Amino acid sequence: RRGKATSNICTNQGLMATAATLHMAIMGKTGLRQVALSCHEKVRQTTAALLAIPGVERRFSASVFHETLFTLPTAVEPVLQQLRDNGILGGFAVEEDYTDLTNGLLVCATEKRSADDIDHLAQHLAAAIG
Repeated sequence: RRGKATSNICTNQGLMATAATLHMAIMGKTGLRQVALSCHEKVRQTTAALLAIPGVERRFSASVFHETLFTLPTAVEPVLQQLRDNGILGGFAVEEDYTDLTNGLLVCATEKRSADDIDHLAQHLAAAIG
């Protein structure tokens, strides 16, 4: 069936686009602005909390919106596994896709994260790094 398709968008993509459009329409201009500001504040808080961990550095100094790339003082995969063992999705190891970003950890923070969530991540990340 895929070989005979005349469109390259699947039903799920259309559904997700419709859901996102409805969500933004319901929030309105003010609500969308509030979410954006909240996201910016959460990533700022997350960045500050993770930079307080000895050996953790911010890879790039450019402005960010949802994500920040950090360099850890150790290999990322074992750290992420330890975080997963504690029920935390701690980010994305970028080195497999970008070999020049050794020990790179991409962390995302959105409006859905609380200050407690951020502290929890920072505490467990510090413990995993050792």
